Amino acid sequence: MDNKPLLVEFPGEGGNLILGVSGYEMPHAEHGSEANWLDGCIALQAGAFRGEYVTAFTTYELDELREELFRAVKGSAGVVTFESTEAELSLRIELCGEGRAVVSGVAMPASDKNGYLTFRIGSGLATLTQSLAQLDRLLHHCPVRRRVPG
Repeated sequence: MDNKPLLVEFPGEGGNLILGVSGYEMPHAEHGSEANWLDGCIALQAGAFRGEYVTAFTTYELDELREELFRAVKGSAGVVTFESTEAELSLRIELCGEGRAVVSGVAMPASDKNGYLTFRIGSGLATLTQSLAQLDRLLHHCPVRRRVPG
């Protein structure tokens, strides 16, 4: 993978949430939990507020997010929840019917647990379909590696 990060964007009315991944933390590891950590960042614009911070994701948690989002988008209804392993992002995506959705949550960098931002972004089914495609692309480039040797 090149140095340009892969992005998963959740844009909408009132803001934009971006999950960025630049690659595996340990690119030569082939299995185990250490092999599934990804270097990443979270960028958030909510109303007049903007912020960005470095974080780490696991392929496991992003794969679970993809599966939940796929089911919700496919059914055009439902609630998707996500909390990063390091508790730096808590996310709730609710499909409200008629093609409408709300992306909300809390962004809290590990480096400053006193500083956090709650957000609510108006979105839609078409936008979430694009977010799902971006998540698919990210996990195609950084797939879940085997949990145990074998």
